[in-house]
Amino acid sequence: REQSYSLAMEKESLFRDMYAPYMEPIAGLEKWLGNLRDQNIRVGLGTAADYSNTDFTLDTLGLRPFFDVIVTSDLVPEGKPSPAVYLYAAGQLGVSPEQCLVFEDTFSGVAAGKAAGMKVIAVTTMHAPHEWEDKGVDGIISSYHEADLNTWRQLFE
Repeated sequence: REQSYSLAMEKESLFRDMYAPYMEPIAGLEKWLGNLRDQNIRVGLGTAADYSNTDFTLDTLGLRPFFDVIVTSDLVPEGKPSPAVYLYAAGQLGVSPEQCLVFEDTFSGVAAGKAAGMKVIAVTTMHAPHEWEDKGVDGIISSYHEADLNTWRQLFE
C-alpha cells in the first residue's frame, strides 16, 4: 500500500513537471476574478483535485490571491457529485448555498452544485454547449469574457 501511494505521488509529480509549461487560465478568468475582488465579492474554490495538484495549478497560474477559500478533495468525505465540497466552501465563506454561483466544466461538478442548492454556470472547456442543455444549468459560457455579473445577479432575485 505504501509503495502504491509512493508511485502515485511520483506520477503526479511527473505530470506537474510535464504540464507546467503548457498551463494557462481559461480566457478572461483573471479579469473576471479581479472584477469580483474589486466589488468585494468573496470567492471560493471547490475542487475534486487534491491539495498538491490544486496548489500546483493556483501557484503556476498566479491565481491563489483571488480566492478567499480553497477546498480540495482532501477536506471532504465524498467527491463530486456529492455536494460536500461546495457546501464546505460555502460554510467557510459564511454564505448560504442558495446565494452561491458555481462555475463548472464537468457533469459531476454540475450535479454537485445543483445538489448543494446553488446556481451553476457550465463552462465549455470539456463539453460542447449542446451537451449542457439537459443538465439543469443556469447559464453556459465558453470563456470568462462572457461572464456577466449583472445578468447572473438576476438569478438570485
